[in-house]
This record gives sequence, structure tokens and C-alpha cells, in this order.
Amino acid sequence: MLKFILGIIILLFGAFKGGIGIAAMGGAFGIPGLLIVVIGAFLILWSIGDFFKKISDYFGGQEITKYPNGDQYIGEYKDGVKHGQGTYNWANGDKYVGEWKGGLTHGKGTFYYKTGEEYVGEFKNGLRHGQGTYSFASKDKYTGEWKEGKQHGQGTLTWSNGQKYLGTWKYGEENGKGVLIYENGRILEGTFKDGKYIGK
Repeated sequence: MLKFILGIIILLFGAFKGGIGIAAMGGAFGIPGLLIVVIGAFLILWSIGDFFKKISDYFGGQEITKYPNGDQYIGEYKDGVKHGQGTYNWANGDKYVGEWKGGLTHGKGTFYYKTGEEYVGEFKNGLRHGQGTYSFASKDKYTGEWKEGKQHGQGTLTWSNGQKYLGTWKYGEENGKGVLIYENGRILEGTFKDGKYIGK
């Protein structure tokens, strides 16, 4: 706002003194009136640019960035890095749609893999973290907790043949108390370690 007001004052002053002559004030410093007009106009345009940038930032302005390797990002930025809502398309066919923070996937989002697999859920610092569902190309599906990109906590893995494991996971494998239900209805309940049943 200050730049805009100052620009108006300078522009009017320069125009009043004559754009092609030597302004009284300008003459004292050797500055032509036309130059004063140009400076005033520049300050006004600068302030208008700042205003529209603030409006764009407030309403979540979308930007399109194309990378030399063929990747593309369409979304919001903050301080020059991906931040807010955005979509990233990798040249290899992978795609992420969701929230970003500090240049990394962070918050809720969906990751589509070129293999046909899909993850819908929470991310933290670029990794699957929190609650989420991963659908495998084999039609198997895991729904539950994640930590640092791996199944960790309470979760359920359902195989395409109907077999199901419900229980505790630790860094990608069944670890702790759980229930394994076979496709034929047989139930195995107890303690699992590194993906294997070790007893009640």
C-alpha cells in the first residue's frame, strides 16, 4: 500500500511539472520530469503485482511446474517448495494427489502406482504414516496403521483368495497378537513373529 501511494504522489508530481521538461524538484537533482513519471508508474505496478500475489496465495494459487525428466507438478507452493494441495505426475506413470509440506507428501493423499497398486491414507515426511489402505496388484488389500512406510500397529490384510489376518504388525510383518482366518474357515489365534504363527 505504501508503494502504491508513493507511486501516485510521484506520478502526479512528475506529470504536474511536465513529463518532457525539467521538474523544479527534479532540476535541483538533475532528474527530468519524465523520469519521475516513470518511477511513479513503476512503483504503482509493483504494488499491484504484490497485491495480486497476496490474493493468489490467500486463495491457494495453483502453479504448474514441468521438470526436465518429464515429471510434472500442479499445485500450491510456499517459500519456493511444494506445500498445500497438489498433484505430482511422474514420467514413469506414478501419480500422487493430496497434501504436501516442505516439499514432501505430508497429510492425506492418494498414491497411484504404475503397476496398478494404490495407497489411500496418511503420509508423513514423504512416507506412508498413520492410517491408510494399500491395494496390491494381486488384489490383496491391507487396511490399518503405517509407520515410516511400512505396516506397523493394528491392521488387517485380506488376501484375494479370502484368507485374512487381523492383528498387530511391526515394520511390515505380522508381529504380536493376531488372528489368521484361512479361506476354508480354519482360525489360528495367538502370537505371530516375523510373519509366522508361533503359538498361543
